[in-house]
Amino acid sequence: DVYGIPSFIVFKEGKELNRFVSKLGKSQEEVEQFLNQIVEASGKLG
Repeated sequence: DVYGIPSFIVFKEGKELNRFVSKLGKSQEEVEQFLNQIVEASGKLG
């Protein structure tokens, strides 16, 4: 298990799509929710 990722940044084609920054540890649910939101948004962007 990995905990305490301070910054989680998602890139697509070399460009930053989004970032999740928190000094607190992130739960698996929080990371999955963050990634799902990005997948949904990037699908709408093309």
